[in-house]
Amino acid sequence: MTPFDFNSYPKDMRDAASKFLNGAWCLYLYGPVGSGKSCFAATVHRMKEKLHPTWVSWWLASRTLARWMKDLKEWPSYMFQILRIPILTIDDLGSERGTPYITSEMSDIILDRYDRGAQLIITSNLSPERLAEHLGCQGTNPKGLQISSRLQEGAMIKTKGTDLRKKEQNHADSG
Repeated sequence: MTPFDFNSYPKDMRDAASKFLNGAWCLYLYGPVGSGKSCFAATVHRMKEKLHPTWVSWWLASRTLARWMKDLKEWPSYMFQILRIPILTIDDLGSERGTPYITSEMSDIILDRYDRGAQLIITSNLSPERLAEHLGCQGTNPKGLQISSRLQEGAMIKTKGTDLRKKEQNHADSG
C-alpha cells in the first residue's frame, strides 16, 4: 500500500470507499494498530475534497475532540462548527478516555451527522460492537447500540495485517 495512492489498497477497501464517495453517510475503518486505516482514510478524505472543492472539511483525532470537550467555555462553538461542516473525519475513535460526558458528546456528533446525512469517516481499533460498548450501551443508554447499527448502514471495512509501521522500521533497520 502506498500512501494516498487509492489503487494500491486492497479491493475490499477501495469498494467500501467507493460506496462512501458515491453517497454513503459514513466510512468506518477498523482493525489492528498500524493496518493502514488512517492513511487510507486520509486518501479518501482528500478524494472527497477534490469532488467538492468548495466544501469545508476537518480531520480530527478523537483525543483532540475529547480535549476540546473539556473546555466547557469554548466547546459549544466547536460543537456548532463540527455539526455544520460537510466532511468530518474522526481518527482513532475509541482511543480517547471514555468518560460519560466525552462518550455522550462523541455519540451526539455521530448521531447528529447520521440524522442529517452529513458524511463522516471514522477510524478505530474497535469493532462496531466494541465501539458500542465504549460509547455506552450499558444500562438505559442505547446510544452505543444505535451508533453500531447505523455504522453498518454506511460503508464499513475491517483492515487486516500486521503493523505496517513496524514493517517499515524493520526494513529500514536491515538496510
